[in-house]
Amino acid sequence: MNIIEAAIYGLVQGLTEFLPISSSGHLVLYRAAIDSEGAAAPLFYSVLVHVASLLAILIVFRREAIRLLGRDRRLGVYIILATVPAVIAGLLFYGLIERVLSSPMPVAFALTFTGTVLVAGELIARRRAGAKFAERELGLGSAMSVGFAQAIALLPGVSRSGMTISAGRALGLNRDASVRFAFLLAIPALAGAGAYEALNMLRDGVAAGVEFGPAAAAFLVSLISSWIALVLLIRIVRRVGLWVFAPYCFAVAAIAFIWLS
Repeated sequence: MNIIEAAIYGLVQGLTEFLPISSSGHLVLYRAAIDSEGAAAPLFYSVLVHVASLLAILIVFRREAIRLLGRDRRLGVYIILATVPAVIAGLLFYGLIERVLSSPMPVAFALTFTGTVLVAGELIARRRAGAKFAERELGLGSAMSVGFAQAIALLPGVSRSGMTISAGRALGLNRDASVRFAFLLAIPALAGAGAYEALNMLRDGVAAGVEFGPAAAAFLVSLISSWIALVLLIRIVRRVGLWVFAPYCFAVAAIAFIWLS
């Protein structure tokens, strides 16, 4: 990748990691569009941009993350347990996801599914008279349900934030709490994914031919755009809801279907 391609890669990751439109799906479509050759460069940049996104979460939710080590320890334990489904699914199906599902056509179907979930989650939450709970009031069963929703989002094109926020809303969390829990849950998920990819990268010697300029551009653009997207998402969820992103998911899926046909 040159600097411009790397910067766009970081921008796509940063904006779509937190907005409920699937970063993995957009990166698959972007790599297909630029006809990126070889898996080495994308793997290295994937590690960089995921670390940048994780850093953005820690900046925005630093107080909540610190409380998980203190007065919110019970919630911290639930978050760790709720991460287990995604870990198991990743270990069992990583190869299948990389070989078969990380291609444009499955992504188009997955984006359609994401848009449907965004609408359904909001409709269910509005019909619940008690969708007013804070994340500290979640029981283990509800936390695990959000964790299973996160595991489904391993599929490229299925939005992690869309699945977890929608699941939280459907289970009774208020809008602010659903966002906080979703992104606190993302901390171990992103850290684990980044560590796993980094180990693969070191094992295969991927970083050997990567230039500093493009790598720095990808990281910085991803960090800044991740922070902007996260702040924007919090405001949108608080005022309107996730359903506003559904038309975009349907539109990108339709464009992908047309392009691929």
